[in-house]
Amino acid sequence: MGIVANDWIPYFKEESEKEYYKKLTKTMASEYASRQIFPPKDQIFSAFLLTPYKDVKVVILGQDPYHNLRLSIFIRNFTMIWVAISRITAIW
Repeated sequence: MGIVANDWIPYFKEESEKEYYKKLTKTMASEYASRQIFPPKDQIFSAFLLTPYKDVKVVILGQDPYHNLRLSIFIRNFTMIWVAISRITAIW
């Protein structure tokens, strides 16, 4: 998994010491080793790299499936916004 190298570190460190996180990390490593998964594992935490903790006001959790590499790249490069996300941002 990607490495977080900013003011998120204390929060990730605390979670990474918990058993569920250790199990999740092993499961994800196995899944990435056995098939193609999106986003690439070095980009899993890219949102945290792009947004310092001190600047976060709200976190919206959700899942939009990446069906193929093309879609994964579009989302990563912010050239395509899912309908659900555009509805959420319209509220703000």
